[in-house]
Amino acid sequence: GEGDLKPITKQIIEANQVTPEVSRLTWYSTANLTFSPIYGKVTVPGGSDPIIFDIYGTAGVGAAGTIDDLELIQKETDPLALATEKQVHGTISFGGGLRGVFAENLGIRFETRSISYIGVLESTRLELKNNVLISLGATVFFGRRVD
Repeated sequence: GEGDLKPITKQIIEANQVTPEVSRLTWYSTANLTFSPIYGKVTVPGGSDPIIFDIYGTAGVGAAGTIDDLELIQKETDPLALATEKQVHGTISFGGGLRGVFAENLGIRFETRSISYIGVLESTRLELKNNVLISLGATVFFGRRVD
């Protein structure tokens, strides 16, 4: 709904009487290859376990699902817009990140990833779309760490 709209989008719609094309990414799945050229261990004075880290790059292919906000673009009854309201796209992705293991059973990961695909607008136009994901994650290991 309108709660998802950014202030600049509201200004474009209300003040300028222009309606943007709005397509929301609803799901994403990928298969990637990861290359980790930089890795190592660092010991911290006073710490018992070394910090194990790696810096990596990743690239792959996948699929993504999108849905167009036809109410926002005022095309709820347009047959061309309805035909491409929900779509599944082939995607390519690339990115990189940093992983670190700080204790025997705890690690973190910071990653950025770019996801690109070609969307069809109102059954007539193609548009290259790109989404950038930034993620921060935690990992809990069960069992013993082997160095």
